Amino acid sequence: TEELAMSNSKLKQLDKLKSEFLSFASHQIKAPIAIVKGYASLIADGSYGEVSEKVKEVALNMKNSSDRLIILVNKFLDSRRIEEGKMEYNFEPADIVVITKRISEDMKILAQNKNIALSFETNCDGLNSQIDVLRLSQVIQNLIDNSIKYTDKGWVKVSLVYSSDKKEVLITVADSGRGISPEFKNQIFTQFSRDSATAKLSQGTGLGLFIAKQIVDAHHGEIWVESEGEGKGSRFFIKIPIVEEVKSA
Repeated sequence: TEELAMSNSKLKQLDKLKSEFLSFASHQIKAPIAIVKGYASLIADGSYGEVSEKVKEVALNMKNSSDRLIILVNKFLDSRRIEEGKMEYNFEPADIVVITKRISEDMKILAQNKNIALSFETNCDGLNSQIDVLRLSQVIQNLIDNSIKYTDKGWVKVSLVYSSDKKEVLITVADSGRGISPEFKNQIFTQFSRDSATAKLSQGTGLGLFIAKQIVDAHHGEIWVESEGEGKGSRFFIKIPIVEEVKSA
């Protein structure tokens, strides 16, 4: 009916206004957070003069907290862009091996802080393909970060295997951590999904894996998870087609 059509039109308009407001608010929040992070970094590195170790520690904590808030806001903005069909990608030739290895190396400090062994292995030296470096890096980093976060002791293993027959790469992030319940495994890549069994133990938004799936889909790839259950670790897989040449190890 005409009345129903008008109601639907108003709801769509309200939803659009809500999305625009939330995106605007998120952008406005990022600016002061970035400023706090900048000042904290300057204090920590001695730009304002020598400070005590305690002050340096507090400044670094402020910087780290600011980093987490910026990541949170960026995830929210990405989620809105996906909902609105406005997620943008910049595909260019890049070496996936170099990118994955670098991220693994960068994440080692987080693993070491929890006494977790983080390793990386691959069957090739170089692997070029048309990818969005920033977005795909975001996916790989998110998977490694999650494995570290949900592993209390043991290891996290990152591997990259190139299949010359299938012209595709398989990136695996495996851990000896808390594992995933069968119920949650079926909804893990949906928006705002959180495992009730681990939600109380770790902070999270339930957006990271939802965004990761959209990014992998944009690369015409697949992402999935395997786990024998709670307390038995997990294995996340990213499979992406490769169109460039590869140098054998």
